[in-house]
Amino acid sequence: MGRIPIFINTDCTLPYDFLIDWKEYCVWIEESEIDQASSKLIDFHNSLSEKDFINLQYKCREIWLKWLSPEGFFSNFYHHLPQFKIKQG
Repeated sequence: MGRIPIFINTDCTLPYDFLIDWKEYCVWIEESEIDQASSKLIDFHNSLSEKDFINLQYKCREIWLKWLSPEGFFSNFYHHLPQFKIKQG
């Protein structure tokens, strides 16, 4: 199983944010809400059943393996590159 990150949004760009909706996989806290972080974390945990929590852990692990591990990151890096069209003669 994976870990469920707590993310404090300080206007960051996350890897593959154009393919992954990070708010689905993190406890997302805006920088302006930092004083409410503990209550947001408690609310997050209270909003999930035990089964949902475990499923989210598995999904986070899948994201790590597919997109963030060294192998996953570099095997998918081409998604960041502009698409080039080759003209055929």
